[in-house]
Amino acid sequence: MGELEVEGEGQFRRKAELDTEAERRCPQGEAQDVPNQPFSKGSFPFHPNLISAPQAHPLKELFMKYQGTALCVGDHIDTDAIIPARLLVTTDTATLGKGCMAGLDPDWIKKVTPGKNVLVAGKNFGCGSSREHAPIAIAGAGIPVVLAKSFARIFYRNAFNMGLLPLEIGEDMVINEGDEVLVDMEAGEVTNKTTGQKVKLPPLPAAMQGLLDAGGLVNYVRRRLNK
Repeated sequence: MGELEVEGEGQFRRKAELDTEAERRCPQGEAQDVPNQPFSKGSFPFHPNLISAPQAHPLKELFMKYQGTALCVGDHIDTDAIIPARLLVTTDTATLGKGCMAGLDPDWIKKVTPGKNVLVAGKNFGCGSSREHAPIAIAGAGIPVVLAKSFARIFYRNAFNMGLLPLEIGEDMVINEGDEVLVDMEAGEVTNKTTGQKVKLPPLPAAMQGLLDAGGLVNYVRRRLNK
């Protein structure tokens, strides 16, 4: 999906001074500073470390047209910027949402108005590790849609599984911080309401649309098992 797939020993991390444009390589395993503490055990049966199953609103019920104010980030934003490793002690959606983009800016979440924003990124968004916590954190922050020039492929698939809508808008679409953006899934287009610029979207595959309609893979499987 993205122009550059960055994994393993080549994964990018943000600089210590939180420079949003510059990147550097880091060794695999760096920043694995998750505290050794007990986990509470919840009702989700598939993994002992889960407090609860990630819950996402079914997008079919949430919107066919969604408008929000753009919050912009740059190119090659990796999963450690989206949700730092030290916060990966839970998969509770609301808890992870509070740490969304903390690896980029600890105060980034203060800019978010849940249900009123669209996250807009550059190239290769979501590179780095395969952690599902990254799309959960974005959804948990109250942002149901991510627009990017391109996505890292594992993040792209994880987003659908977690009920987050990732849309590639290519190189020509220009969206700046604070622009009003309309995502119209029925018309298959994204419109920058501030500038009037539009971009057409390819239709989503039926399988991916089914995951989104259910609110993610867990809810999709539950529905299938309950039939």
